[in-house]
Amino acid sequence: MVILPSPSLCSSLEKVQLMVLSALESDVSIHSTLASPYVRNSLPRFEMPENSIPKEEAYQIINNELKLDGNPRLNLATFVTTWMEPECDKLMMESVNKNYVEMDGYPVTTELHNRCVNMIARLFNAPLGDGEAAVGAGTVGSSEAIMLAGLAFKRKWQNKRLEKMGRFNIVSKENGVPLVALSLKDNSRHSEFEVAEMLRRFGWIVPAYTMPADAEHITVLRVVIRENFSRTLAERFVADFGKVLHELDMLPARVHAKMPNGKVNDVKKTEEDTTREVTAYWKKFMVLSALESDVSIHSTLASPYVRNSLPRFEMPENSIPKEEAYQIINNELKLDGNPRLNLATFTTTWMEPECDKLMMESANKNYVDMDGYPVTTEIHNRCVNMIARLFNAPLGDGEAAVGVGTVGSSEAIMLAGLAFKSKWQNKRKAQGLPYDKPNIVTGANVQVCWKKFARYFEVELKEVKLREGYYVINPEKAVEMVDENTICVAAILGSTLAGEFEDVKLLNDLLVQKNMQTGWDTPMHVDAASGGFIAPFLYPELEWDFRLPLVKSINVSGHKYGLVYAGIGWVVWRTKSDLPDENIFHINYLGADQPTFTLNFSKGSSQVIAQYYQLIRLGFEGYRNVINNCRENMMVLREGLAKTGCFNIVSKENGVPLVAFSLKDNSRYSESKVAEMIRRFGWIVPAYTMPADAEHITVLRVVIRDDFSRALAERLVADFKKVLHELDMLPTKIHVEMANGNEAKKMSTEKSWFLTSFHVSRCSSFSGTTYFQTTNKNYYKFFLLNLFVHFKPSNQSSTKFQMALSKTASETDVSIHSTFASRYVRNTLPRFEMPRNSIPKEAAYQNINDELMLDGNPRLNLASFVTTWMEPKCDKLMMESVNKNYVDMDEYPVTTELHNRCVNMIARLFNAPLGDDEAAVGAGTVGSSEAIMLAGLAFKRKWQNKRKAQGLLYDKPNIVTGANVQVCWEKFARYFEVELKKVKLREGYYVVDPEKAVEMVDENTIFVAAILGSTLTGEFEDVKLLNDLLVDKNKQTGWDTPIHVDAASGGFIAPFLYPELEWDFRLPLVKSINVSGHKYGLVYAGIGWVVWRTKFDLPDELIFHINYLGADQPTFTLNFSKGSSQVIAQYYQLIRLGFEGYRNVINNCRENMMVLKEGLEKTGCFNMVSKENGVPLVAFSLNENSRHDEFEVVKTLRRFGWIVPAYTMPADAEHITVIRVVIRNDFSRTLAERLVADFEKVLHEFNMLPAKIHVKMANGEVNGVKKTEKET
Repeated sequence: MVILPSPSLCSSLEKVQLMVLSALESDVSIHSTLASPYVRNSLPRFEMPENSIPKEEAYQIINNELKLDGNPRLNLATFVTTWMEPECDKLMMESVNKNYVEMDGYPVTTELHNRCVNMIARLFNAPLGDGEAAVGAGTVGSSEAIMLAGLAFKRKWQNKRLEKMGRFNIVSKENGVPLVALSLKDNSRHSEFEVAEMLRRFGWIVPAYTMPADAEHITVLRVVIRENFSRTLAERFVADFGKVLHELDMLPARVHAKMPNGKVNDVKKTEEDTTREVTAYWKKFMVLSALESDVSIHSTLASPYVRNSLPRFEMPENSIPKEEAYQIINNELKLDGNPRLNLATFTTTWMEPECDKLMMESANKNYVDMDGYPVTTEIHNRCVNMIARLFNAPLGDGEAAVGVGTVGSSEAIMLAGLAFKSKWQNKRKAQGLPYDKPNIVTGANVQVCWKKFARYFEVELKEVKLREGYYVINPEKAVEMVDENTICVAAILGSTLAGEFEDVKLLNDLLVQKNMQTGWDTPMHVDAASGGFIAPFLYPELEWDFRLPLVKSINVSGHKYGLVYAGIGWVVWRTKSDLPDENIFHINYLGADQPTFTLNFSKGSSQVIAQYYQLIRLGFEGYRNVINNCRENMMVLREGLAKTGCFNIVSKENGVPLVAFSLKDNSRYSESKVAEMIRRFGWIVPAYTMPADAEHITVLRVVIRDDFSRALAERLVADFKKVLHELDMLPTKIHVEMANGNEAKKMSTEKSWFLTSFHVSRCSSFSGTTYFQTTNKNYYKFFLLNLFVHFKPSNQSSTKFQMALSKTASETDVSIHSTFASRYVRNTLPRFEMPRNSIPKEAAYQNINDELMLDGNPRLNLASFVTTWMEPKCDKLMMESVNKNYVDMDEYPVTTELHNRCVNMIARLFNAPLGDDEAAVGAGTVGSSEAIMLAGLAFKRKWQNKRKAQGLLYDKPNIVTGANVQVCWEKFARYFEVELKKVKLREGYYVVDPEKAVEMVDENTIFVAAILGSTLTGEFEDVKLLNDLLVDKNKQTGWDTPIHVDAASGGFIAPFLYPELEWDFRLPLVKSINVSGHKYGLVYAGIGWVVWRTKFDLPDELIFHINYLGADQPTFTLNFSKGSSQVIAQYYQLIRLGFEGYRNVINNCRENMMVLKEGLEKTGCFNMVSKENGVPLVAFSLNENSRHDEFEVVKTLRRFGWIVPAYTMPADAEHITVIRVVIRNDFSRTLAERLVADFEKVLHEFNMLPAKIHVKMANGEVNGVKKTEKET
């Protein structure tokens, strides 16, 4: 455990400079909005502030608090409309500055008012003649209208009074206002108020109220059906209602209410029963409508697509309008938790709008296309260099750092672990020593990705046990566990459990001594996922990074305190010698030689660009301000919780800004109950048990991110007090009796919160009337004053580690200048280091956007299979979900369900043998690379288990496939130590030969891989023939060798163009299939899928379970944190297009392919290599008599804007060079014709060159051989 200094030792002068509001900076626009002093400090609540504040900060302060309001769309208590079509919103905003009473000034508005009066009067059958004007008036609402009508009646009939309204019926009628009023049955043992309270946990706001006088013994729940309450929401509400009643019904049997007859109600209903009962109330409102011929003329929410149910686990047969697809998904997503209030996650949930805009503008760029997007590649490299230098890598001035961007720290850790493993194995092989038992030493507090790496890559994980009060690694014990097989020791800079920094310096020093004693050279890796963007700014003197000689690699999460949305991590190595060359692959089929060392292949560019934006926008100064702000808000929350007297604070003050705390021992409630009740206020706070040896401790954890303002911190303290007060008001001695009559023992698991809520004596120190926020501002003034009076500057010099506090540069206000005239755009920014100071967000945006203009146009990038266009509605959905971390399943249950629906739709599309309601087995991934690795792991582990059970050797697994496989197959084989047996290609036959493949199968073959859509030529391999031959071989040998189908490109083509083709789960040996959602699944880069035939094809041991996000969550992925946007976009496409729409899209691609193919054939200069059937692409080469080569053609073609690759074929066909054009959904017929014309122009230019430009060889012969790419 590293000892860090108390903040009280910081310079009082610096602290006062930071905190005093009167010393406001002259240009706050250069800071992150959420780190500015206006948002960081409290505003007076009941007085006007003395001074003005910037509009951005005013907006942010108010918006922060408004996040805690209920969602209007889910407020089912009100009759008032909460949604209108955007066009109507726009009209309203354009007229908001008109005062209606000025009729002479706005005669048209007055006439529109009169038209409304007349339309409504006639709607109500007023006895009016044809041209007769109605009598009426527009009012602010029915209250005013009623008063006006009442006044009229009073004047006309002075002696009469208004007739009283009739009372409500207990259950509402079918006719009348569309609402459902219902109360629980007489024999219910719970109240309507309990139901309403628990429904709020799911986001629903439903009122429970007693009837007026003389019927006050009746309590009613009421749901108002407004225009925007869609069928999808109705069905979701029914399901949630059923869940609530089922949960209440599952409470301990002795907590029962007495019935009127004196008997205790002991009946328990199933969830299905309760759902069915509630459904009965809704049938009256759910009458299905016939499809209108033109639904666009109806309100979106009244259209049949929104009113009727869509199949959940199958693709719809027909397409639906994009507006309705958007609305259906958006309706359900409203029920997800609010990312800004998700305090379970470390992942960034807010970025400045300019950065959001940059991300959306780059969403269609596949980062892996380095040749197509050179600027994006350079920006990636700049980020790597900035981060490496931030971590004090030993680099010269112009020396490039060694590192790579990843999807998150999970992938980064696996890459670092692979490098350590390869280097250790190479050394052991060279020494003639065994290399089959590598291990890693780390603490038991490591994140689950370390356990995944160990299990998936067959490395032993030696964990140093935790103990109560000490939740990080013990350096002495860790070094004791190191042996000659230890490939690295892993230290955590910012524990997931409690945020504490481990003492990396002490660990390094002890390990140096052990290495000297033993002659080993055991290195260290630092997992700085959370702390990497904290320590350099708050604790610059702390030695944890490359300043320590044994630290060889560091990972950090850009999507945590790097301040980017989920989906970006980084790993950097000390020197290039720490990354073995054998782990780096080179590919050429995207048009140029490209090195790659990642587990994933295709992925979006947005997060890389966002990281660069944050690095140059904030600079060192800005990051320091942001992290300081987080720490201050952590202290506000920490002090507030401590003052309640009910919590023990588990986390330390120094480290990652979070507060981990648990209830005191005398509490009669569990942490899980507190977490559940705080959710009612909108907050998502996890409760979890500690790892082994400390699992009796349950902790609540609040992560303080950059968007968690002081106002939110104070509000959260107040809400925690309310929860404690509510719990404290419950009866003290309600003990739970178990079935055997004994008193229930206290449990700490979430599943038993309903038992733990009734035990121990009350928390006597809590006072429900003391609110921390009323004194908080004075507390900080008092704290600053004491710092200034009691601490001298000499204290600083004696302290080794000093907290770095913000110092704000005071520039003139550059925001009043033209963006292009500001010094931030006119002057060069450092490329490989973080700027020392922040710059305005507008300038940061402009700098990056200007450079990105030099990237290729994604729409004209014909090298890539990856989608580069989606409908604006889908773009909008993606942007609205970009701040949701998919891994937080408990916090975002709707997103999780949409993921599961996608898995089921795709499995059924591939003819998985599933029953009607049976759930498919599968997972969403970052792309097909990860999907293939997961499938390969499942095959490998299943084969190993079987061989072990049979007492046979299991150390030499192999895969049989064609030489045309994508590079991810070679990565899997090398990284997971599986032999890749390739069937050779030959000229004219560029796919696997099934007969030769089956000949190569032996007892160690874990599976045979077939490609449905070759990357080289788009051809489908004959999976049916391969299956039949392998069935015969399995019968002859007694083996059961299965098949995996890599349908990355063809999975979303074959079902629509070739439905009779048998390639999927209709074949008995096909056990798993992967498909790329970001190819012909029509989603931007970053989504793939893998589905298994049955649950028995995925070994349970590969599935991990975590609980530190607040609930048990199964996970089988190589990555952990990742964005939700692509999952939601995939669901949009599946329901928006349906089977019909996908068929139309793919047919259109094929037609445009034929236009291009025929146009190129007419030139007479090309030979077609690709077939007409398969993936819609055209692969072709120049005629043999051509005096130019393919590389010259594509290079010249690029002048016209087209990005087209030329590449050589794999081994045994490498003398053939091919040009390939991929036809995507956004490649229209017009573009196809234009491309043919541009090819003709290029050929014409070549034709105009002198005829005899030949090169004489050394032997005097004429070189008629086409040159290699390097030669050209």
